[in-house]
Amino acid sequence: MKQNRKAYLSQFEALFKAHFAALHRYGWQFSGDRDLAKDAIQTLFLQLWEKQIDLTSVDNWSAYLRTALRRQLLHDLKKRQKDTSIEQPLIELSYEDLLIQSQTNQQRRQQLQAALQQLPLIEKEMLEARFLQGMSYDEIAQLKGKSKQTVYNQIYTAIKKLRKVLIWIGALVNLLAN
Repeated sequence: MKQNRKAYLSQFEALFKAHFAALHRYGWQFSGDRDLAKDAIQTLFLQLWEKQIDLTSVDNWSAYLRTALRRQLLHDLKKRQKDTSIEQPLIELSYEDLLIQSQTNQQRRQQLQAALQQLPLIEKEMLEARFLQGMSYDEIAQLKGKSKQTVYNQIYTAIKKLRKVLIWIGALVNLLAN
């Protein structure tokens, strides 16, 4: 039994080391807080350790851990929001302010969706993999069967195109508003 525990500990440690950096980047991008991301990763792995999960039962650890981390971060962010809402008085926004804010957010989403529609499919997929799924450039390169440099270049080009389109859309909206 002691030998099995040592083997399990070794495999568990290897799993942690193999995925920590990518999870930390993903958690930081998702939450905007490095410390919160680290804490959530530690909580996640502590829960896995306590459950003594069969390490061979998961086919895609990267996807499994990203999903579990996202859930943990959402839980931690909600808890943090509850804690701060108790400490800080709420700022009351008028109905008009809320409506304007909602419309502005909706317009921005629509503008971004319109800009994304103008990108080639491969660039949209790479942006989604990098920024929504939190994949590293190496992981995207392996997934798409391209070199890491090609992935860098295509993502850079896609972002450049998005900026250009969004600036054009913003200028057009401003022109029509005046």
